[in-house]
Amino acid sequence: MLIHFKIQNIIYPEDFDQVHTFFLFLGIYRKPFLLALQPPLVDLGEKVTLECRSEIMFDTFILTSHKTGTIKDSFELSAEYHPGGSQANFSVGPVTPDDAGTYTCYGSYNHSPYEWSESSDPIDIKITGLYKKPSLSSLMGPVVMSGENMTLSCVSDLQFDMFHLSRKGVPKEYGLPSILNHNRTFQANFHLGPVVQAGYYRCYGSFRNSSHLWSTPSDPLYLPVTGKRTSYISHILLSFYMMVFLLIFLIHSWCHAKRNVYEEGNECVWSSFTWPRTGTLMWVFAERTAESLFFPSALRAVTKSPLYIHIQSRLISRRRFYERESTKERTRSIEQERDGAGK
Repeated sequence: MLIHFKIQNIIYPEDFDQVHTFFLFLGIYRKPFLLALQPPLVDLGEKVTLECRSEIMFDTFILTSHKTGTIKDSFELSAEYHPGGSQANFSVGPVTPDDAGTYTCYGSYNHSPYEWSESSDPIDIKITGLYKKPSLSSLMGPVVMSGENMTLSCVSDLQFDMFHLSRKGVPKEYGLPSILNHNRTFQANFHLGPVVQAGYYRCYGSFRNSSHLWSTPSDPLYLPVTGKRTSYISHILLSFYMMVFLLIFLIHSWCHAKRNVYEEGNECVWSSFTWPRTGTLMWVFAERTAESLFFPSALRAVTKSPLYIHIQSRLISRRRFYERESTKERTRSIEQERDGAGK
């Protein structure tokens, strides 16, 4: 555990004309945790509560505010105890510009008030409402698809040095420097994404020499997030395959239902064809009898289409092939009978 000391100057109310100097030993105990019970963006004149808590049963908690890396103010509260440890709630406000800054807290015991714990992680408190509000708009349209990138533009006619973006009152971790436009306005574009959650966004402006003092927030911009985008081609392919599978099922059911009433030798067969334009090989059911090969009524409904004409020509060619094979077989049988009779 790192232990270091610091010289701290304190002015007590009863000795206003005297400065008391003492040593603080920091890092004696584990650090407590500091959290803001409200969003860390506080409107001018509002209040914010900072809670300092620890698993250690401290007697006292100390809240410190920092500016330019040095402790500006410190506040002490007696700890409240609970089964999980100890805590103290510090109410800050109604806030003024002087309350903006970085806050940390420490724990201590009454018997050794100059021995403090490690510093908690810092919390930045920004005071808003000091300057004219900028405007926020979307450069990609009013609706964003889930997982899609989005760009938000923050614009003002004031010469802000930085622009900041927040969602649901929580600021993003970074700000962007402003850029001068040709129309003498100042702007920053925030590139978001992939966006997966809908929400309200606002933007703010600030100046470099007072980074914790922000403008009035822009009007809220709501970004609705819809489901994932499916391409038009994907819709077409999905519909096509569903239609094909449904058609195969219906034809198979038709063949199965008719099988028992057909004359002997009739059967349902697969017949292949190639799509005329793309060359895609397809297969369909057809009924083959002793004399013909034809489609059920589900396919005859499209007899005027080029696809059906192509299928029909393929099936007629196949039927003629069967007829030629049958004729050849009969011719061979007759020739064999003649040869047998001649011998």
